[in-house]
Amino acid sequence: MKYKGGELNPQKEEIEAAEWVPAEEVLDKLSFDKDKKIYNIAMQKLQKLKVHA
Repeated sequence: MKYKGGELNPQKEEIEAAEWVPAEEVLDKLSFDKDKKIYNIAMQKLQKLKVHA
């Protein structure tokens, strides 16, 4: 995946910060185990499709 443009507009009530980071840094940035699990599942599916992040 590559960043193509646009602005990040986090919901202030729910998100402390939003930023674009390389795929290998995502797990270090996520706070909740549920979010890390969702990310890992998404990456597994992308790898099966041979899409490189």
